Amino acid sequence: MTWFKVDDSLAGHPKPRRAGKQAMGLWVIAGSWCAQQLTNGVVPTHMLALLGGSAKDAKGQPLWESTYRAKIDTMMNLQIWWWAAREMNDPRWRALGLKHALKTADWLVRADGSVAQSVHYNPGDNRQTFNSGTSHTTAVNVPNNARLGERVFTHTHQGFAADTTWSRGAAWALYGFAVAASETKDPRMLVTAEKIARYVLNIFHEACLKHA
Repeated sequence: MTWFKVDDSLAGHPKPRRAGKQAMGLWVIAGSWCAQQLTNGVVPTHMLALLGGSAKDAKGQPLWESTYRAKIDTMMNLQIWWWAAREMNDPRWRALGLKHALKTADWLVRADGSVAQSVHYNPGDNRQTFNSGTSHTTAVNVPNNARLGERVFTHTHQGFAADTTWSRGAAWALYGFAVAASETKDPRMLVTAEKIARYVLNIFHEACLKHA
């Protein structure tokens, strides 16, 4: 049995108060379903009605926004799984973290070691329009012929351009994969961390030469 955990400070936090009881109720039910189904937080849109919810409330206000994307930030979030594996002496958390890190390396780390910030994948409705950007309100039309759960496109929305590397994202990736290598002893994690490190060092070297 898995558990969907809620922080004990949730009741006093301003975000759930702004969201409202209906949205928070849907969030809790959806979180419980994710834990039961081991979907790693993914809730397909078609499941909302089956869970007793909808994308909008009675006044037409949005309750649920499905961006169907993952970000390089996830490599920092894996720290809680490494901790859980150690503290609970449960290797399943480590295996889940490794699975997540491998997918992140495949989708977000380019061949030259540069790092994409976000990846959008097909949620199963074959949508051709995706929400992008930091506000999740920028509509991007992209041809989508991918299979369910497969990558549609990657991009960087806080860097210089969509095909560049966001410096903070590169730092998170380098740290995250280095820690993953230490926690899992999986050589693929070390190879990925070293690839990112070489890219970053080369960028630093080129910048130093230009301004020497």
